[in-house]
Amino acid sequence: MFEFLRNLITIPLWTFLGVLIVWIIFRFLLVKISNLTAVTWTRLEYIWIGIGLLGVLTLVDENRKQFNKSELEKVEIWIKNDSKSLLNFTNNQMHCFQYNNTGLFSQEEFDRKQSHSDSICCWVKKVGLVVKESTEKGYTKIENTPELLVSEKEKEFAFKEIERSLIEINKNIERRDVLITETNDNFWKGFKYSFGLLLLIIAFGIRLTIISKKVKDVKNKA
Repeated sequence: MFEFLRNLITIPLWTFLGVLIVWIIFRFLLVKISNLTAVTWTRLEYIWIGIGLLGVLTLVDENRKQFNKSELEKVEIWIKNDSKSLLNFTNNQMHCFQYNNTGLFSQEEFDRKQSHSDSICCWVKKVGLVVKESTEKGYTKIENTPELLVSEKEKEFAFKEIERSLIEINKNIERRDVLITETNDNFWKGFKYSFGLLLLIIAFGIRLTIISKKVKDVKNKA
């Protein structure tokens, strides 16, 4: 039985034969044996359209799931690459600039500049630890990052780059989690394609039966 169903939904000739078989069965049961009223035959138009529509919607839903799987793979790659780039950025020693007091600045100005640079250096390293922890936990959402306590931090190159990267990474992590939930939906355990095609086969069989009845009526009138 399983082999028959697999051939029915994977081999075009078998699908065509399936429609013919359903048509023959319905034609025998509804046209030759039963004595349905004209109203009932008209209602069958709604039935075959409804079954066909349900089959199409089932296939569309499965296509959505397959599309989400493809998108999930891309999003996971983006998260890994962006996280790696951010880690490399936080490990770069350019953020830990050491000033050399050549007498160009007063000692007070020199200490202020060096303290500013040290604060940025320390902050960047702390952010790197938070990002590393996220990657070790399977790329969890990066939260509770330390605050940069310097004046006009929005103008700092390191701050702007790290903030931009964190926003992008967290956005992709949120999208990844949504996609995982959607693609892990085991409703009908992946048989939506099979079920959808079977519904379409039945719908076409009913429609052909209705046509057969109309042809028979025309012949009888002639």
